[in-house]
Amino acid sequence: MKTWLWTALTILMALLLETALGRLVPGGPRLFDAFLLVTVYCSLMGGETHGMLAGMCAGWVQDIHFAGPVLGLSAFTKLLVGYAVGVGGGHFLIVGPAARALVLLLAAAVVVIVRGGGG
Repeated sequence: MKTWLWTALTILMALLLETALGRLVPGGPRLFDAFLLVTVYCSLMGGETHGMLAGMCAGWVQDIHFAGPVLGLSAFTKLLVGYAVGVGGGHFLIVGPAARALVLLLAAAVVVIVRGGGG
């Protein structure tokens, strides 16, 4: 199957997960960002271009569905994170669950910093 189709399917799954989490737990989407997980995964597996495009699309879906404080901020943040993780994944050997979890933690920290601590 094509890469873009798998990416679109994972973004759809992230949307369903975030929506279900928002209905079950008040403030659930603020605790877990499935779109960031999709962005980091696509960046590590496909490089910076794939990570940027997946992050931008995931951010747009997140902005449209959850309507953050500034429209487009999630898309821009995920685009930057996708590029940075893709470049880092191309230059450094990021193998194994511990290294990938550290990259995800750093990406989540960047998202929190860019949003001003708001989540």
